[in-house]
Amino acid sequence: MIAVIHHQGRRSGRAYATPLAARKTKEGFVIPLTFGKQADWFRNVHAAGGCTIQWKGKTYQVTEPVVVDWKSARASFYPAERILVPLIGIEHFVRLRQAPSSVSELA
Repeated sequence: MIAVIHHQGRRSGRAYATPLAARKTKEGFVIPLTFGKQADWFRNVHAAGGCTIQWKGKTYQVTEPVVVDWKSARASFYPAERILVPLIGIEHFVRLRQAPSSVSELA
C-alpha cells in the first residue's frame, strides 16, 4: 500500500511529501528502505525522530525510526511479498511507532 510520508528537510527546513510503500503494523508502520539508509526522506525522518504518514485516508504521527533487517520486518508483509522482497534485494526497513492518539480523519 502506498503511503505519503510528510517530513521536513534536516538542513533546509523545507516540507516534503514522499510517496512510499508502507505496511501498517500493530505498533505503527514498516517501510522498505528501497534506496538504502542514504535516502533523503529517511535521513530527514531519522534526524527529526519521526514524521507524519498519510495512509488509507488517515493521518498518523509516528516516532522512533529504527532500521531493522528482513527477519524483523518479514511478518508485516503479505505472503507473496515475503517471496518477492528478498528476490529484489531489499535488506533494510525502517520501523516507526505510532504516537499515542495520532490518528485523525482527513476532511
